[in-house]
Amino acid sequence: TVEQAHDFATKLQRRMKHEPIQYILGQWDFLDYTVAIRSPLLCPRPETEELVMMIVNDTTQSPVHILDVGCGTGVIGISLADMLTDATVRAIDIEPVAIQTSNENAKRILGSQTEYRYQATLASAENFSPDRRFDVVVSNPPYIPQLDMKTLSKDVLHFESEQALCGGVDGMDVIRTIIRQLPNWCNPGGICWMEVDPTHPQLIQEWLEDSKSLDLGVKFESSYEDLYGKERFVKLSVQ
Repeated sequence: TVEQAHDFATKLQRRMKHEPIQYILGQWDFLDYTVAIRSPLLCPRPETEELVMMIVNDTTQSPVHILDVGCGTGVIGISLADMLTDATVRAIDIEPVAIQTSNENAKRILGSQTEYRYQATLASAENFSPDRRFDVVVSNPPYIPQLDMKTLSKDVLHFESEQALCGGVDGMDVIRTIIRQLPNWCNPGGICWMEVDPTHPQLIQEWLEDSKSLDLGVKFESSYEDLYGKERFVKLSVQ
């Protein structure tokens, strides 16, 4: 029809300007789910699917209380709430669009269970003070080092939120904040999973083993490669 042809031409023009196809379609697949996505949220990536599956395979506790820091579209927390028996997820982000979109996606995937399985609220990692403690903390934080930002493709650099991408000079600004907060957020023996830059696992391990950081009570457990062979994920524990 004429309307369809016009719609296609409009979408094509947007794509020619390097706008991410995810924004143009307004939705994208993540694992077995189709989620709403809108600017300026980070577009879900295959590596993050790997992160979710690592947590699912590693988590035996039930019930389990999970915190998702920097939830974006909500794909991590919502997937975990759906895949783990008796999981409840609290999610935070500093972007209002993220709170709106993630709660919308939760209703889409979790349905009537959303009310007691998933809740996203506007808060920063630095200022978040929960009314309960968590067994698992997960985050795909801003982790790209400042100098690496210019190497990103146009569809990422010009459209996705810089706040959700850039982690400061070494990419570790938000990561350090999360690690410092873990003792305040977690039950003893709590686990933290993060998706990070390949340069970070060694930096995190060295920082936590430094004498000044030992009193944090956070231990570096291990790092894991993504499907491209890059050291992309870290697992930490709270003593």
